[in-house]
Amino acid sequence: DRSMDGSKFDRDSYALKFEKTNLSPRIKSLKINISRTHIDHIMDNYSLRPLTQTSMPMSMEVKRTTTSAGTAFVIPLSWHSQITAGADYQKNIHSGNMVTGSRNPHAKPLSRDMTFTNYGVFAEYKNQITRTDRFLAGIRADRLEVTYAKYPGRKDHDYTYGAFMRYEHSNSPAA
Repeated sequence: DRSMDGSKFDRDSYALKFEKTNLSPRIKSLKINISRTHIDHIMDNYSLRPLTQTSMPMSMEVKRTTTSAGTAFVIPLSWHSQITAGADYQKNIHSGNMVTGSRNPHAKPLSRDMTFTNYGVFAEYKNQITRTDRFLAGIRADRLEVTYAKYPGRKDHDYTYGAFMRYEHSNSPAA
C-alpha cells in the first residue's frame, strides 16, 4: 500500500518536427526534432481516501521541464546499404516540495533539486543483403551531467557507450 496517491496531473507538450528527403545524391534524408514538455503533478494522502485518526495530511508536488532536440541524416552507400548518423540533446529540470500538516499542497514553495543534461551521438549501418535478409549495426555515445541544487558547485558526469549488431530474416520480402 502506498502512503500517497496521485491526485492532480498536468502536462503540456510542444514539438516541432522537420523532415526533408532526397536532399542530394549523398544525403537521402534529414530529420530535425525539437520538443519541450512541462509536467506538474501532486500526490497526497487525503484527496482520494479518508485520513485515519492517527495520520496527518501530507502532499508532495513534483515538476519537471524537459527540453530536447535531435537531428539525424541518412547517407546512401549503395542501392542496398545506408548509414544513419545524428546527435541529440535533452535537459531535465526537476523541482519539488513536501508539505505535512496542511491540506494545501502549495503551502511550501517548490525548490529546484536537480538538473540532468544529456548529449548523445549515434550511427547505424543497414545493409539489405537479400529481399528477406538484412544486417544492422550501430554505435552510440552519451555524456550525462547532473547538477544538484542542494550542493552548489557539485556536478557529476558520466559517459556511456553502446553498440549493437544483428541479422534479420523476414518470411516476406522487404518493401
